[in-house]
Amino acid sequence: MNDVAQGAGYTPGHEPGKGLAITSLVTGIMGVIGLCAPLGLVALATGIPAWIGASKQPPTRGGKGLAIAGTISGGLSLITGSLGLALVAGIMLPALGAARQAALTTRDAVNVRAIAQGLTLYAQNNNDALPPVDADWRALLIDGGYAPIEVFETPYLNGAATGVHSYVYLPADSITFNARQVLVYTNPQLTPDGGTNVAFHDNHIEFIDAMTFEAMTPAFALPDGTPYVPHLDEEMP
Repeated sequence: MNDVAQGAGYTPGHEPGKGLAITSLVTGIMGVIGLCAPLGLVALATGIPAWIGASKQPPTRGGKGLAIAGTISGGLSLITGSLGLALVAGIMLPALGAARQAALTTRDAVNVRAIAQGLTLYAQNNNDALPPVDADWRALLIDGGYAPIEVFETPYLNGAATGVHSYVYLPADSITFNARQVLVYTNPQLTPDGGTNVAFHDNHIEFIDAMTFEAMTPAFALPDGTPYVPHLDEEMP
């Protein structure tokens, strides 16, 4: 072999450093096994230069086979890693959405409880009488210090204006402590699925699904027996 073919510093049987090629192969394999796209990028970034260097005449780098294998495995790990991320996202996003919905429902229930307790305190301070049918019951609770204004907007709205009330009160003469008599509830027109948090006269709170709540509403009535479904019949501002 002549000097030109051999090149400066090249000796037959000797391969220059294989570090990049080995790094590419190792990270590429790890990327495929771990479905890790960033490792695939590392494998490509080290494998391609090693492959190019090993293909030169004379070669500036050794380990051509390792470089080729590392580049291929790096590409595979980039593809499989990306698919894995997409799969994880597809699984996690619904779960995150459900968790967010549960958190909103819990926060909404806190508001319903505060309003129900405010109505109970109002009755205790007014000869056991609840706000009358034609009264601005929200103003009575807020102005009387029975409930803070902040609890009258459901977190489902996230500050958005709708022109309808977040919470509705089913008028009654007094607190009956009846565990099935509705006192106040979240306007189901504002909830994602029509379900609603309901406070009963014994001051316990339940989340009622849309179908069950709709079946309950025919029994709603004013103290004189007139059928009344506040979120449908009440005049909204």
